[in-house]
Amino acid sequence: RARRLCPHATFVSPRFSAYTEASKALFEIFRQTAPKVEGLSMEEAFLDVSGLGHILGSPRQIAERLRRECRERVGLAVTVGAATSKIVAKMASRDAKPDGLLVIEPGRERQFLHPIPVEELWGVGTGTAPKLHGQGITTVGALARRSVAELTSILGPAQARQLHALANCQDHRRVRSGR
Repeated sequence: RARRLCPHATFVSPRFSAYTEASKALFEIFRQTAPKVEGLSMEEAFLDVSGLGHILGSPRQIAERLRRECRERVGLAVTVGAATSKIVAKMASRDAKPDGLLVIEPGRERQFLHPIPVEELWGVGTGTAPKLHGQGITTVGALARRSVAELTSILGPAQARQLHALANCQDHRRVRSGR
């Protein structure tokens, strides 16, 4: 379809081996930065830097160093979201794209999350968003204010509990080494 729509375009075949090599280099930097690294994809991971403050500095300083090393050693821009939980870090990373850094300080998680459109919450997919919108739930804050019982009638018990917890900054999942 792209060739038909853009007959004069230049098409370049992907070099998957280059992506793999870059991914390995990024993860090596991640592992040199933090003892626990949980890979999500070829270029995305959670790093647990808790307890490293005395050695490496504040989360912002660690993130700045990480971004600098990735650019210098691998030649890639890295976006970082830093927070006290996976969900807030993931959402901060989304907001900081491309090539940015966003640190959500402890105690400011709700202030950051609650204005975000509900469809941007990690775990709300294309099937769930219309159901929530149909009930007037358009922001993460509106989701947080509903009871689990109300959400269960809309989404079912498992998803209701999960999304209610995430919207209320109750993400107790720890970073697990590996993928």
